[in-house]
Amino acid sequence: MMKKIHFSIDIKAPKERVWDVLWNKESFRDWTSMFSEESEGSYIRSDWNEGSRFEFFESAFGSYGIIEKLVPNELLLLRHRGELTEGVEHPYKDGDRMEQYKLIEKDGSTILTLDQDVPLEHKVMFEKATPKAFRRIKELAEKTKHERGSENVEHLYQRDYEQTEVEKTYADLLTAWNKQDAMEMASLFTDSGTSIGFDGSQYHGKSEIETEIGKIFEHHQTADYVWKVREVRFLHSGVAILRAVVGMIPPGKRDINPAANAIQTITTVKQNGVWKIALFQNTPAQFHGRPEMVDELTKELSAVSES
Repeated sequence: MMKKIHFSIDIKAPKERVWDVLWNKESFRDWTSMFSEESEGSYIRSDWNEGSRFEFFESAFGSYGIIEKLVPNELLLLRHRGELTEGVEHPYKDGDRMEQYKLIEKDGSTILTLDQDVPLEHKVMFEKATPKAFRRIKELAEKTKHERGSENVEHLYQRDYEQTEVEKTYADLLTAWNKQDAMEMASLFTDSGTSIGFDGSQYHGKSEIETEIGKIFEHHQTADYVWKVREVRFLHSGVAILRAVVGMIPPGKRDINPAANAIQTITTVKQNGVWKIALFQNTPAQFHGRPEMVDELTKELSAVSES
């Protein structure tokens, strides 16, 4: 069952400033982090045209839909169609959900209102979290130019976009494994890329990676990955490291096998505008002598699998 919620807030800033805080990628991550103590905020992917697709996501999970109506600096109406799990669409069984943001400016201040469809079981959560998010939007929008500092907004947009693309490269790698597609996996590496497996096996170059992983798929029914990105760190504008934790669900099973938990790291480089993997490292998460850490990681990854 769906319920409608309504919130509004008076912000002492012009509507153009409020709109920018709402939808530029850096501040969007900031205010959406208010919805959960564990959240680092969400990402947006869209070309921002009326009728176009949008995606809101955090790590490998999120939602997707269509921009129903768009009037810059005044109105955004979103039609949520379903959830995204590791790139796979799951349409809502109870129908589309609407989410509308409206901005009305008067005498230099802006009234921001939200009308949104939410599942009954999530209504209390939204009623608690949305006011926090709105207060954060107000705080960001009311900062003076001096308080905001001399930040290069375009640089922030670009860095956020690049982080999204690095995470997508990693997600594409594990998705290709789950599909037993060695060719697709190899295509994500640089020509001289290296892959170091769970057992220490090392493959160098696209051709060897494709051949050797292809042999694995040919002779084994492999387990599926479940993953959670821990960090993306840029060493240079064209070099980034991603760290993640992974679990594996054996064929025909529903639960993660703790013995296969691992810490994964990829070093990526940007080549001709595309992020490629220069090094993939897969390290067993055995935590010798600390079984409680194995249990904690298994629980965390199981929650990802079940969400």
